[in-house]
Amino acid sequence: MSSAHTLLRLTNRLFSNPQMMEASYFDRIASILEARNEGIVELALQNKAEHSERQLAYNSDTKVGIIELKGPLTYLHYEPMCGESPTSYQSLVADFKSLVNQGAKTIVLDTDSPGGEAYGVFETARTLRSLADENGVKILTYVDGMAASAAYALSSISDEIVMNPSAEVGSIGVVVRLRNANKAMKNMGIEDTYVFAGKSKIPFNADGEFAEEFLEDLQEKVNVLYGEFTSHVAQMRGISDEVVKSTEAKTFLADKALQLGLADKVMEVEEFYTYLSTVASGENSKMLTARFLSRKNEDKANMQTVAELQAAMTALLDEKTQMAAELAVAVEALAAAQSDVAKLQEQVSAFEAQATAAAEAAEAVRLEAEAQAAQARKDARKSRLAACVSEEEVEPLMASLEALEDDAFNLIASSLEAKAKAVESSELFVEKGVDGQGDEAKLSDTASYLTAKYKNS
Repeated sequence: MSSAHTLLRLTNRLFSNPQMMEASYFDRIASILEARNEGIVELALQNKAEHSERQLAYNSDTKVGIIELKGPLTYLHYEPMCGESPTSYQSLVADFKSLVNQGAKTIVLDTDSPGGEAYGVFETARTLRSLADENGVKILTYVDGMAASAAYALSSISDEIVMNPSAEVGSIGVVVRLRNANKAMKNMGIEDTYVFAGKSKIPFNADGEFAEEFLEDLQEKVNVLYGEFTSHVAQMRGISDEVVKSTEAKTFLADKALQLGLADKVMEVEEFYTYLSTVASGENSKMLTARFLSRKNEDKANMQTVAELQAAMTALLDEKTQMAAELAVAVEALAAAQSDVAKLQEQVSAFEAQATAAAEAAEAVRLEAEAQAAQARKDARKSRLAACVSEEEVEPLMASLEALEDDAFNLIASSLEAKAKAVESSELFVEKGVDGQGDEAKLSDTASYLTAKYKNS
């Protein structure tokens, strides 16, 4: 998918949907997306550094794991476009399970996030808390910057929330930003006409303004989500719902956060990791301080890299300005050469013929390459399925999965490979089935279920 299409999809997802995000960060992201038509974000996309892998550290001696809860939060994973380090709820649960499976008894959520998508955050928080309770794991959150809105919803499940003295927590609220471009479009001579059935199918009145019923319905949904948010924080933090609501979605520095019960301790980075070493199990707990403080130094180095990229982008913009000036000179020179127009036209005609021939040849090469790539992709998928299902199941599975994008197919194939590996290595794998009634399901049934689940991913 092109960068422009990706930006449009992000814009649609941001606006008109409930967000649990700190307001200033919300506005900053919105302004970046709005500037895409000026080419600013497109240039950043072309020059951004390759996305680094999420930081997941584990010390088997101390049984301590650290998960970074950084940047904007989303339900599904996405590739960052402006240098931020995003966190998805799905990757967070996967990282947590990975640390638990490795034997972690203390897991730190290293947090600096303004919040993000409301969908899935409470389910994720409850899942993490249940995993911790079932496996005897202690969760610590260290707020090294900000834990706002959805990020605080996740932090609130911790056994302890420790803040840096300069950090902020809170923003316990919900926001929906609506955008009505009808007036602007009408001023440009563009007018929409809707043909619909069902009174609530479109959100606008006849004059193009948002319908009162639509706004009331949206406000009701926001109120429900807000109530769930405040109850979640109150329950997890052991404070009253009235105290949580009294924060009025503000963010708080350390002293006020302690007073309200939104945090438990205040420590600088080095002090926190020293404290963590006393919480952790094992004889080598002192290793924590040096090891994880070094990761902070690596973060500073990464920030330097971002600064270098920004400088490079500035240099590219300067180069673009210089090229524009040179182009102006060339146009002026062309105007002075009008006496040679006839000769130049003959040359242009010849060049056009060459270009047409070259374009036709390039198109033929492109079509052939696409056909080969499609066949290679199909062969690779078929080979991957053949490695984990029976021969008679391969073709039916290929037919049912053919229309899926690579991400969705990889999710399904990974699930099938995991099940096949479990069967080959030890015990007979028994699938409970999507209805939870204990039915044994074949791998092809699982594939059908996952296909339905992820077909719109």
